[in-house]
Amino acid sequence: MPAFTSEELRRALVALQDLVDYDEEFRNAARQDARVAVEQALGLTLPADIEVRQEEADGRMRLAAEWRTAGELSDDELEVVTAGLVDPSTSAREKTVVQRI
Repeated sequence: MPAFTSEELRRALVALQDLVDYDEEFRNAARQDARVAVEQALGLTLPADIEVRQEEADGRMRLAAEWRTAGELSDDELEVVTAGLVDPSTSAREKTVVQRI
């Protein structure tokens, strides 16, 4: 479970928009590495599964963030997620269906 919700992350990025709009130093830092710029501005370290990027359109920069989708789960991870409800001999196709549920 993430340390904070996607709504909290969205609100944090909205709060940083003033820095994006009016602080040239912050904009330059965001162009170099948006994740580091956001972490420094918020004073925290974001979880590794959050991707932060800057987007520019019509002469205006915006920050965007989203949780990266995880790759396929290992058999051990699948066992934990399904609480042992899937037999280890289950086919890969069946496991994929379970992962989506």
